Amino acid sequence: MKRKTIENLLKEINSFCNLKTQEWIKDGTVFIHPNKISDIQIKSIDLSKYNKTGSYSSISTGGIYRTVIQPKNPVTNLPKKLISAFKKTKSYNKIINQKSLLNPIKEQLFNNFLLHYCHYLLIKEFDSNPDFKQELVDTLLVTLRVRKYKYIKYLYSQGLIIVEDEIKLKFETFLIRIRKPTVLEFAHHSRAYNSEQINCIVEIEYFDERPRIDFQYGEKILSTVLSIYSMSSFTINYSRKIIEFSDLIWDNKSTRLYKNRDTFKTKIFNTDKSKLQNFLNNFSDSISKIENEKNEKDTFIYSLKLAIEQYKDCLLNVKVGWKKRITQSIMGLESIWLTDNDKETIGYKLKIRTSKILIIMGLDKNEVPKNLGIAYSIRSSFAHGSPIKSELRKKITKGTIKTLELEKEILNYLRVSIVVGMMLIDRRKQDFVNSMTKSIYDESENKILNKELNNIKVVVKRSLPLTLKADRHGEA
Repeated sequence: MKRKTIENLLKEINSFCNLKTQEWIKDGTVFIHPNKISDIQIKSIDLSKYNKTGSYSSISTGGIYRTVIQPKNPVTNLPKKLISAFKKTKSYNKIINQKSLLNPIKEQLFNNFLLHYCHYLLIKEFDSNPDFKQELVDTLLVTLRVRKYKYIKYLYSQGLIIVEDEIKLKFETFLIRIRKPTVLEFAHHSRAYNSEQINCIVEIEYFDERPRIDFQYGEKILSTVLSIYSMSSFTINYSRKIIEFSDLIWDNKSTRLYKNRDTFKTKIFNTDKSKLQNFLNNFSDSISKIENEKNEKDTFIYSLKLAIEQYKDCLLNVKVGWKKRITQSIMGLESIWLTDNDKETIGYKLKIRTSKILIIMGLDKNEVPKNLGIAYSIRSSFAHGSPIKSELRKKITKGTIKTLELEKEILNYLRVSIVVGMMLIDRRKQDFVNSMTKSIYDESENKILNKELNNIKVVVKRSLPLTLKADRHGEA
């Protein structure tokens, strides 16, 4: 089907709609509603602080109401009624019988498009947004060509500051855009949710032959991917799904998911695109397996499930203080690198194993064991309800040990360990731990282990920034 054919038909629908609405007004089927829909107008807004805080500020808005018609009977579907009448015209029948539409899915897509078009026409959407008509036609041509419905899910999120305008990614059949919110999106969200702000919007685009399905890739997999990649408090405040073109006029389905304060914010640059794409490709399947794991066994997959839960709680739970955050991070490391057979000298074993892995991955060989020793001491005191050892407490009081920096370092150790663990997800955990223990005194075993870890390092280096400057509550 040609664009010109569609555009000519839409002109006829416009005239047909005008005549019908005039008839409806005369016979009392509809009435004029002066304040049903309001278009937000931005009077003033400050965009200068976004790169630091992830938010726009000093926003002042107004609104202009559209004068639209409403049915006297609330259950009357005016667009459906209008299209039913238009389908009896020669113009419609001439087009619908074209060879290009002699396919059940294409015919349904075209009819649904007309239904949507009439809906937007009646609510005067094209008057408010002149480019929208062209966008609808573009989408129709794409959906007819691929013979599939177009799904777009919008995730209104916190935790990530997108320094450039957008980052485009692809995973399997999903097209992903991570972008700044537009000024209008920010204003709408803030007004709807009591000034609660959003830092970024994730768009996931997907085509499917089925007219009504739901996919949870964004909520269940991508959110974890972004959280681990960025070490940010990535949360989805709100999601919205559009199906173009379903048989429902109001096909936007919205679900409130979370309401967490963005404890840690991380800036994402275009230079992250390559690594983030690699991370998606290399670890999405592992995260999906972990998400669906039900068996409580001493395996890497179940250990990683527990570790990711600890990791996310550290990032998202605003009630977690630095002692608990360090404790939970250590507990996450214990989940990955300790086994049921480790009964004694647990702190020593954890430090040796974690240090070996993180140092091979490229973290500082002096800082890692030192920080792990301090963190484990804090974890022991907190877990047993005891005060922190006096010598350590003095250093914290004097500022020799900075708790904010320490908690971020230990959390990062957990983050990197989770990624390494995902590379070992198919290994028998006890065998790997035995290999680590044996490598201490057996040089041949040490060479074998180092080779395996260095192979993992190649993938990790391509997929993950080892260190990040995650700002707490948007502050450096």
